[in-house]
Amino acid sequence: MCGETFGPTDAKLILVATFVRMFSFGWIAVILFLYLIAIGYTPHQIGLLYTFTLCGDLLISLYLTTQATRHGRKTTLLVSALLKVVAGIGFGYFSDQYWVLVVCATVGVISPVCVDPFLYLC
Repeated sequence: MCGETFGPTDAKLILVATFVRMFSFGWIAVILFLYLIAIGYTPHQIGLLYTFTLCGDLLISLYLTTQATRHGRKTTLLVSALLKVVAGIGFGYFSDQYWVLVVCATVGVISPVCVDPFLYLC
């Protein structure tokens, strides 16, 4: 997949898709902050949550990047998607329990920054 040559139309589609995906990831930080403020968390708690999320994102992305070829890209993508689903469920059901949110955000890579979580697939 990676390393193939693409035509001009393919390149434009890839750039547009990347822009839309990165723009969406950027908005996650804003939406997540507003959501957490609305349910009663303090800016300090949110900052700590974002810090743990960023550290978890770094470690999980590093692991997935280095192990994607070993375990297969499809398996790696499925594991990544499963982590996101579990984190989303955790946020939905346990939004009143701060440390559960921290674990969900850290392990589920609910990234508060504009990081491409699918970069390891190439």
